[in-house]
Amino acid sequence: MSMRVPGTQPQVARPQAARKRAARRPKAEVRALLAAGRAVASSLAPAEVLERILKAACELLRASAAAVWELTGDGTLQRRAALGLSERYLRAVMTLPPGEGATGLAAREGRIVAITDAAADPRVSVRALWADEGIRAFVSAPLVAEGCLVGVVNVYCRDRRRFVTDELALLAGFADLAAAAIRNARLHEQTLQALSEVSAREALLSAVIGNASDGIIVLDDQFRVVLFNPASERLTGQRAAEVVGRRCFEFLRCRHCGKEPLCHGACPMTPIFTLARDAIPYSELMVDTHEGRERWVGASWAAARDGADGRPLAVMVLRDITAAKEADQMKTAIIGLVSHELRTPLTSIRMLSDLLLEHDFPPAEGRPLLADIASEARRLGRLVEQVLEVARLEGGRVAFEPRPVALAPLAAAAVDLLRNQTERHVFNLDLPADLPAVLGDPDRLRQVLDNLLSNAVKYSPAGGRITVRAIAQATELQVSVTDEGIGVPSEVLPRLFTPFSRFAGADHAEIEGFGLGLHIVRSLVALHGGRIWATSTRGCGSTFSFTVRLAALPPTTPTASAAPAAPTVASEDGRR
Repeated sequence: MSMRVPGTQPQVARPQAARKRAARRPKAEVRALLAAGRAVASSLAPAEVLERILKAACELLRASAAAVWELTGDGTLQRRAALGLSERYLRAVMTLPPGEGATGLAAREGRIVAITDAAADPRVSVRALWADEGIRAFVSAPLVAEGCLVGVVNVYCRDRRRFVTDELALLAGFADLAAAAIRNARLHEQTLQALSEVSAREALLSAVIGNASDGIIVLDDQFRVVLFNPASERLTGQRAAEVVGRRCFEFLRCRHCGKEPLCHGACPMTPIFTLARDAIPYSELMVDTHEGRERWVGASWAAARDGADGRPLAVMVLRDITAAKEADQMKTAIIGLVSHELRTPLTSIRMLSDLLLEHDFPPAEGRPLLADIASEARRLGRLVEQVLEVARLEGGRVAFEPRPVALAPLAAAAVDLLRNQTERHVFNLDLPADLPAVLGDPDRLRQVLDNLLSNAVKYSPAGGRITVRAIAQATELQVSVTDEGIGVPSEVLPRLFTPFSRFAGADHAEIEGFGLGLHIVRSLVALHGGRIWATSTRGCGSTFSFTVRLAALPPTTPTASAAPAAPTVASEDGRR
């Protein structure tokens, strides 16, 4: 083994740390741009969107302050949002005349303008204010949406610096997002203004609302539905003829995810009727459809007046954001899936490699360990591809390659791998010698076994026996993995196989995991046309069982669009 020379570690650590920081920076930039992009796409509240964009720009450009200026009709630049600037400065500089200073130059010429020394650059028009504010360097980028200038974004630094090309390109990306936010805000404000104006013009109101792509619902001050446009019908499955005159909480049941309906305690529309300042202009909620489904909507509210008697009305604009929410959840699931599913083979490779490094094995003893490392490395590569396939499976676009497979060797290999990693557990294979072949993808079936066995090891931290059984039935093979672990509470049964489902408890606090394993297993078993279920007694262990078709039967390949079968859970079940 090599020896470390004393006193050399700090010199080595510093460049290594610098390289790590440099490697992390592009990822941080991508995450920041993605977060700002999601803010633009998911929220119609312009102040919140612009604040998030400015905050991300300051963090990644190491700037002290930032501001967004919107171009008005007469060419004046009016400040729309700011971050990190003093109240005195904000009061002193609220608008900028056309073409004035470096900001006006960026707007007039449509290019990025950078100032590395504010004290000496003649393009600075508010030098005294900048000096009081401590601003030493500055960069301004034009905001262009659909080929038209909509404003300028400024970034201020309180140290003298030169902006590099990558930083200017990153600022241009944030400028595009800010331009989109301003454009969306303008469109949204125009929509709300139009809705207020047409409230007294019935013919135009019918034309606009009847053809709108967003759901539009108008309520009176008793929360009774006055208007329910066709897009609302498509969104909720309710018919206008059946809901007009009814109170909205009787069929919409607006709520935040996993919470009780807001109708009787925190309805966001209540402040609208009183014109309160704390009215919430936008919120993302779940609503019930006529078919009993839950749907995510982005809801905006505005106040109006009844043209006949002047009574207050609330205009609710609903946009279906279910697909965007599911896509965001899928991205999160893929990240968690990579971390969860690649851990086992990586651990095996690391442990076997450490074993070879720490011991001088004879060739005859070392080659099997090298073979195991090579095998796990190949399986690791396959898992990377499988992670992408699992994501496609959730979207109904996955295919797999079923063929006759002998399950016993797969189970033995999965057990042997874990047997070398734990001394507290005893593994038992209860497999008949004449076990018939099944029809399946061997890699997928091995992944199912690996997940169930590693789950059994995790949830029996004190050790004990883990048994793999298989029983041939008329048309399918039933496989079970039983442990003598801590068991689970019965209240987790409804969410056992759902993504990210984990439960708290003193005996589970040290158990790691993302709550993805059983969800993956369920999807893979469903892909084979099988079923999966679990039984558990608290403190006495759990049994997870699944079925797979026998190879002797005519093959039936699930279609790519087939949804995974819902799991069956018996007795007091298990865990994640």
